[in-house]
Amino acid sequence: MNKAYLNIMHTWMFGNIQIADICRKIKAAGFDGIDLSISDDESYSIKNYKISGIQKIASDCGLIVPVASALMKGPTHDLSQSDDGLRWQAIDFVRCCIDAASYAGAKDLLVMPSRIFNTTCHTSRSEDWKRSAESLAICAEYAKRQGVSLMLEPLNRQRVTMVRNMEEGLKMICDVGEDNVYLVPDIYQMSMEEPKGLVNSIRKYGKWIRNIHVADSTRHVPGTGNYNWNEILTALWEVGYRGPLSHEPVFIDFDAARVSSDFGYEKKFIRELKIGVSFMHAQMDAIKFVSNTHYGA
Repeated sequence: MNKAYLNIMHTWMFGNIQIADICRKIKAAGFDGIDLSISDDESYSIKNYKISGIQKIASDCGLIVPVASALMKGPTHDLSQSDDGLRWQAIDFVRCCIDAASYAGAKDLLVMPSRIFNTTCHTSRSEDWKRSAESLAICAEYAKRQGVSLMLEPLNRQRVTMVRNMEEGLKMICDVGEDNVYLVPDIYQMSMEEPKGLVNSIRKYGKWIRNIHVADSTRHVPGTGNYNWNEILTALWEVGYRGPLSHEPVFIDFDAARVSSDFGYEKKFIRELKIGVSFMHAQMDAIKFVSNTHYGA
């Protein structure tokens, strides 16, 4: 089996259950590691990760923890806030997420320049952008001391007010001005917002890619839609990307709470995840990679 890329899975998609149970389920689905979700929720908090011993839990399951993701959904998670009190709460939240990522052994942390599920600027887009860049610079400096890099995820215009494609992501990186800030594109989001197509954007911005989220055009697992994964994986390889493939199949009506509470729903979800992992292995077998060097080797 060609494992040029390791497959990892977002932990938030398993709902609010113990991280040990999540890791066991992710391993059973055939993954190599986890994309560790961090939030204020009890199961995903830095306090819980320290109490539970996330590094040992993952290791005991045979999983790596290469990256983590800050779940930035509320007003106190918004780095572009015009209210200084709320903005500093957001900065403090990101600092806590950096601590959690570092504790888990993750070298890269996803952060959002503005909170998701909000498309209204606080004052103006330019002013919000400036505040976000200033906030990210503070966070990046803190992360650097912890040996962690930050990653910005471009999302479509129906989800965020800024950083909606790779070009805007690179502009934000330049405005932040720190050397430990990168991009984490999402294949599904790229298909909507990249003006010259997702493969061309991978080739253009490849050196800035630190992680990549994968799902198909259906938002189900890879192999269920019409994306050309051979082209995508080949482009990633040719630009020198050697990070993991972070699966996030957020299909219509997906419900993480049901994954954790409905055995039938969970069983169907894990069956689909296995199909996605197997598909990606088959794609990698079909591509003539230069070597089998992968993340963490």
